[in-house]
Amino acid sequence: MRKLFLLQGLPGSGKSTWITAHGVQDHTLSSDAIRLMLSAPRLKVDGTLEISQRMGGHVWRFLLDCLNQRMRNGSTTFIDATHLTRESLKPYRKLVSRYGYRSYLISFGAVPFEICRQRNQQREEMRRVPEDVMQGFAALLATFEAPDWLDVITPDEMVSRLRPLTLDLRSRPPAGISWFGDLHGCVAPLRERLRDAGPEDLFVFTGDVLGHGPDNAELVRWFQSTEQPWLLCEGHLERALRTHLQGLSLDTPAKILADLAAAGIDAEVMRRFLDHCHEAILLQLHDRQIWITHGGLPRPFHPEILGLLSADDLILGAGPFHADVDESFTASAMPGQFQIHAHRNPLQRPMEAHDPSLNLAAEGNIRTAHLDIRTGLFEFREYPHNLNMQDKADGQDNIQNH
Repeated sequence: MRKLFLLQGLPGSGKSTWITAHGVQDHTLSSDAIRLMLSAPRLKVDGTLEISQRMGGHVWRFLLDCLNQRMRNGSTTFIDATHLTRESLKPYRKLVSRYGYRSYLISFGAVPFEICRQRNQQREEMRRVPEDVMQGFAALLATFEAPDWLDVITPDEMVSRLRPLTLDLRSRPPAGISWFGDLHGCVAPLRERLRDAGPEDLFVFTGDVLGHGPDNAELVRWFQSTEQPWLLCEGHLERALRTHLQGLSLDTPAKILADLAAAGIDAEVMRRFLDHCHEAILLQLHDRQIWITHGGLPRPFHPEILGLLSADDLILGAGPFHADVDESFTASAMPGQFQIHAHRNPLQRPMEAHDPSLNLAAEGNIRTAHLDIRTGLFEFREYPHNLNMQDKADGQDNIQNH
């Protein structure tokens, strides 16, 4: 997912140990590890070894290039370095802004200096930091003030930030929840559901809200102004719009851009709309957990593991487009575990209330599902994807009891 965690703290404060304890080594870029990639440990005049500090420019250029590549595919990334000055954080800001990342500074500043000093002395020889350097680092940390684009958290708070958006609806569930498959720029199914919805019903969109239909601008305006509670997963067309705004994509969503420009919706409004997109959403109801993504998951994932998956895998889905993730999810789901997704349906699976994997993708059609929380009834509707649909969509109803 698009999350960046910058570790901050003195040598010996436990940053690298913490990374290992949380099992995120494969998601971490370490400045010291890169130094050892670029140079063997240096021999000092007293015969001891140290990690070379002579190639700082090369180290940080290499680290930032690796980070840029990871951000291109939406990979959650941890950076293991001291990060004791605002200046050391500046190179990240441009990348965070460009790729739409949520960014956190994990502060190990609460670890007392004497403990850091003792741990430093117990380190293996080449990783030991000289005492005068430790003192200088401590002075920098004492005067550090985090920039406002970073959310400063403690190590214990990381897990909650790593998880995808998780809503626990067990204590105050809405009267109903409506899910929308790929609208592709057609507003009629939304209008019809609004006529039947209560003011507190939750609307959940599985992505590709925008597309080749005629109502792209109206949909963006609705998201801007509605008081109806809603959540939005990022689809591959929203992803295309995001990468276009970042100046990265050759797959420009020309129809979407033309419609929005004609309605006076500029790039800043588009960015604010995209800021509300989530790569994954987890809903917790009294009798079920529901994973929601655009591309579909091949199995249920623990929220912390889901947070380590790339945005590309969650939006575009695992494997080739013709892969049947519904079958693999159903085979591995435990009772009470469900997913709802869109994007692909190679076997044209129907919508079934008892199916742990509910697929809202349909060739040439738009699918919606509504769950009445009180009765437990699912209502399914399928609309022809007619670009000239008017206010009244000709939807076919199918009501099933879960």
